[in-house]
Amino acid sequence: MGYPSPVQRLAIDAAEALVRSAMAGNDPSHDFEHVDRVRRNALRIARNLLEAGEEVDLLSVELAGLFHDLLDDKYRTSAQAGLTVADLLADFFEAHADAVSTDQAALICRVAENVSWSKEKRMHAEGKLEPWHETCKELHCVQDGDRIEAIGAVGIFRCAAYSGASRRGSIRDFIDHFHEKLFLIEGQRLKTALGRELAEGRQAIMRSFIQDLERELNCLD
Repeated sequence: MGYPSPVQRLAIDAAEALVRSAMAGNDPSHDFEHVDRVRRNALRIARNLLEAGEEVDLLSVELAGLFHDLLDDKYRTSAQAGLTVADLLADFFEAHADAVSTDQAALICRVAENVSWSKEKRMHAEGKLEPWHETCKELHCVQDGDRIEAIGAVGIFRCAAYSGASRRGSIRDFIDHFHEKLFLIEGQRLKTALGRELAEGRQAIMRSFIQDLERELNCLD
């Protein structure tokens, strides 16, 4: 039977509804459309790995992609303080135990909690990365899906949307974010061959945009 099976489809539909509700008040940089694109990017990468003979669990990739921003620190409420993704999704996994095994649920939660670029950078600096972080294909698919979503034309829009919504920083701070983070999302900073390939075109879009923006800001256009 192809993916998804009928019971998996029901679980995915329920996950979409849960995430839509949870993220309804977020700005456009981190709304349901964002996680939907991350999900689709991650599935595209996962299918590419499957075609290359790798073992990847598509359901875990899809659900982790949908759930990866549920407890984003930028949007976490006081009521969610101290909660883990597993805590937040306990009822969901209980309701869909026929579609999502206990092992899959644990993997989905672990992936969702380890997608963040900033968290990975911090854990690397503290020597806390484990062999799992280097070998888990499901994690790599969702990480690359999320990082691709941070760059290119969509990345420019999301960066501007968050800057506006948070009312923080100047246009120079906006430009600095590209140099300090977004231009670094290329090459070996991505975990998969397809992720690196997709990043190349998106990086070119961003670099051209920032060059044009710099020229206009300096009245050199």
